[in-house]
Amino acid sequence: MAQFASLFQFKKEQVREAPDRLFLGFAAGDQSYAIEVAFVREILRIPKIHSLPKVPAFVKGVIDLRGAILPVLDLRERLGLGVVDQKRGRVIVMMPGGSQTLGLLVDSAAEVFAAAPHDILPPPEALRQPHLAFIESVLRTPSKLYLLLKPETLLTPKEFQALESGAWSKRG
Repeated sequence: MAQFASLFQFKKEQVREAPDRLFLGFAAGDQSYAIEVAFVREILRIPKIHSLPKVPAFVKGVIDLRGAILPVLDLRERLGLGVVDQKRGRVIVMMPGGSQTLGLLVDSAAEVFAAAPHDILPPPEALRQPHLAFIESVLRTPSKLYLLLKPETLLTPKEFQALESGAWSKRG
């Protein structure tokens, strides 16, 4: 009976272990980033981007994706790392929060991979700064480290509101 009890206890601990989560790995500059696949709708070659007047420099404009007009943000420029080469980069179409779908310009979209909970580490103290609030954690894989992004924090609430309402293009 004691053997059965210890077996039951082992299985109970196994159930507590969360399942692997799926992530999309991509690059912006020389850094590898990742977001949960649940936020991603698709990955595109960069289509024609139609510019918008009076928007922040990291908002590159809008694209027409099968009849839906999506704003496009340049992740490198948002992070102060220069701009994505629009001849080589990719657009990650994602829904970071709420109903707003947007495109995220990145240098490359590399891979989809699973990570176990023990591979997801809290960010080091140096990354726990207010201006780096978009970094959720660090993902460790056998080949590299990824900074896991919180897509809903790539824009401030005020920026999301301006984007959804078109307020940037209404400024005088």
